[in-house]
Amino acid sequence: MAGLTTAIFLKTHRMKISGIWELWKTAGLILLIVLCEACHKENRKTKPLPEETPTRFISAADISFFPEIEQTHPVFYNLNNQPQDFLRILKDSGINTIRLRLWVSPASGHSGFEEVRQFSAQLQDLGFQIWLTVHYSDTWADPAHQKTPTQWQGLSYNNLKDSAEQYTRKVVKHLQPHYIQIGNEINPGLLLPLGNRFSNPDQYLELLTVCAQAVRSTSPDTRVIMHYAGL
Repeated sequence: MAGLTTAIFLKTHRMKISGIWELWKTAGLILLIVLCEACHKENRKTKPLPEETPTRFISAADISFFPEIEQTHPVFYNLNNQPQDFLRILKDSGINTIRLRLWVSPASGHSGFEEVRQFSAQLQDLGFQIWLTVHYSDTWADPAHQKTPTQWQGLSYNNLKDSAEQYTRKVVKHLQPHYIQIGNEINPGLLLPLGNRFSNPDQYLELLTVCAQAVRSTSPDTRVIMHYAGL
């Protein structure tokens, strides 16, 4: 009987110890969770996650004709029907980017390198970003017209490619655009016939590539745009 009583006592004692141990383990686990949560909250207080920088919305206007129009001395009026400088009207209306076309050797000189360089500098001094559209032509380039500039006509493909690349470097270096469009409405290609997208697809892609690389190596921050009409 004494042996049985002793056995029951020992078993009960072990159960009590085991129960106490389980209780301590549970309490310890709860304490650990509380401490971890407290540390996590503290970290959130002392090391806040970086806020995302909002993307700047481009509000643009193409005023490539303005240097030519300005020669007629027009008067511009703001929304209050008051005479005001045209560029200031654009600025006050929320325009932050100006799109300008660039022709290689235009007959009239308008939209040529020197005019666009001077106008671009004036616009940047006023705080505008520049979106430059390089037509790689002496006149309008579009789905029906992608004529090679007169001074590049008759060149071999490799010489034409080198000329386009060097011209692009020159443009980016001196005009410093924020955005540059490689060609305009290049549905059929550019610098035809050698850059024809259908009959010379490899050359077409290579011309785009070398011009884009010329931009990035000259001004890494300038964004490259491809312009396909109809999309």
